[in-house]
Amino acid sequence: MVPNAHKIFIAHTLPRLQEDQRVLGVAAGGSWITNELDEYSDLDLVIVVDNSHHAALLQEMDSLALSLGTCISSFTGEHVGAKNLLICLFEDPLLHVDLKFV
Repeated sequence: MVPNAHKIFIAHTLPRLQEDQRVLGVAAGGSWITNELDEYSDLDLVIVVDNSHHAALLQEMDSLALSLGTCISSFTGEHVGAKNLLICLFEDPLLHVDLKFV
């Protein structure tokens, strides 16, 4: 069962990402796909981007995250070798979301 905070975030985020023509698709990963998602789980989203826009979108990761809700804080995943990963903390609902751009 998907926790309410995750449902709210997805319901708000998917339409926003569908409006961006650079985005080809969105997939959930992590505990969502292993059916281990609970109210304390982060939300791992894989955002599939048109290759011709990938580099530009990596430069705009922060602004994209801000467009998805109230992003309290974010940082890239360079410390784990993932420059295409933005680790975010959103509020209302309070939720840790990883956005991975592939």
